Amino acid sequence: MDLSSFLPLGQDSLQQGSDGFDDLSALINHHPSSSEYNANAAAPEQPMRAASSSGSGRSGLPVPHHILAERKRREHLNKQFIALSANIPNLKKGDKATVLGEAIKYIKQLQERVNELHEKAKRTLVESIIFVKKSQVEIDEEFMSRIGDDNLIPEVEVRGLDENVLIRIHCEKRHGLLARVVREVEKLHLTVLAINVVPFGRCSLDVTLVTKV
Repeated sequence: MDLSSFLPLGQDSLQQGSDGFDDLSALINHHPSSSEYNANAAAPEQPMRAASSSGSGRSGLPVPHHILAERKRREHLNKQFIALSANIPNLKKGDKATVLGEAIKYIKQLQERVNELHEKAKRTLVESIIFVKKSQVEIDEEFMSRIGDDNLIPEVEVRGLDENVLIRIHCEKRHGLLARVVREVEKLHLTVLAINVVPFGRCSLDVTLVTKV
């Protein structure tokens, strides 16, 4: 049995063992510097920064003025479309294209209706005074007692053009006739623009009036 294996370690062995413990202690007690921390932390944070840069403005920064203005403009347009759709009868869809199309169609219908009523009003006015038949003339008792011939019955002829109405009256010459004619014409909601009176024979007059509706 070799007792040399049980001999105490020499100085060299102790020195080597001491160096090994020193290296282990250095590894355990090693603290990375701030530059090493920054280098290690920068790599995993890069994808997160890239993701945050592509966000929709939710980083807490103030919204630019032009974006706020565009939002207000769209809100105003939406309110206008809602108000417009509320005035269109029988609207089946609420999308903007349908609302605009139906609004244009409804406006055209209203314009046609206004034109029809305007033409009807003019025809009614003209037809009501186109020609006054003898049986329709209102004659007072004094004038009736003086009639000896049917030719003395007033004859009225009316012509209309747009808003202008031309009235011609052939009647007996009487005192205050012109004032009475004007009153009767104004009862028809006509404005007298001009009057021309021409004597016809000894006892009759030809009265021409230019009026406007």
